[in-house]
Amino acid sequence: MKDRIYLVCDEYSVRRMTKREPRLTHGETAVMVDVEADPGALQAPTVAQRMHVTDWRNGLDLGGVTIRQSFITIGAAAAVRDEILTRMAAALEAAGFEVIPPAELVPALTAGDGETG
Repeated sequence: MKDRIYLVCDEYSVRRMTKREPRLTHGETAVMVDVEADPGALQAPTVAQRMHVTDWRNGLDLGGVTIRQSFITIGAAAAVRDEILTRMAAALEAAGFEVIPPAELVPALTAGDGETG
C-alpha cells in the first residue's frame, strides 16, 4: 500500500488531514507524508510510527535574505534563487563536477523560441 497525505498544522497542533494538496490559511503549514506499508504490516496490533518535523531552513544560508513570512516579492525570490544556484554550483564544482550554464547546455531552448524545423 502506498499513499500520500497532507497534514495541515499550525504552531499548536495538526488541524486537519487531506489527500489533496491543501489550501492554507494564515499561520498554517502543510506537511506532505508519503506512507508505504508492506503487505503483512497492516495487522493487529496498531502500527505506530513517530515523525519529527524540523525547520528546513536550519543551516541554510540564503545570502543575507531573511524570510519572515510565507511569501516574498518577485525581486527577492530572484535574488534568493540566484544566490542558491551560485552556492550549488560552487559545491558541485568543489566535488569535481563540471557545471554548465543552461544556455550552453540546451542552446535550442534559448535560440529557437518555439520555432520548429
